[in-house]
Amino acid sequence: MDGERWTRFTVAEAMRMICAAALVEDVTFHSLRHFHASWLLDQGASDLDVALQLGHVKADGTVDPSLVRRRYGHPDVEAGLQRLEAAMA
Repeated sequence: MDGERWTRFTVAEAMRMICAAALVEDVTFHSLRHFHASWLLDQGASDLDVALQLGHVKADGTVDPSLVRRRYGHPDVEAGLQRLEAAMA
């Protein structure tokens, strides 16, 4: 960017160019944030740790870790399939 001031638009453009060069579509910094949070939860990080890392702090300084699970916690598809197969057996 040769000394330009980085804005959300220049960052988005840089991300678009990097993804295009890697032949990857539809990846944004926001999607990377979601991936990172989901990955942390899948690896066993606590809701509170993920909330603090992502900056989910309310105006009064408290943290709502339940928001993390609702927003970033994705169901374990494999475990769900195993439960479904067991129920049908």
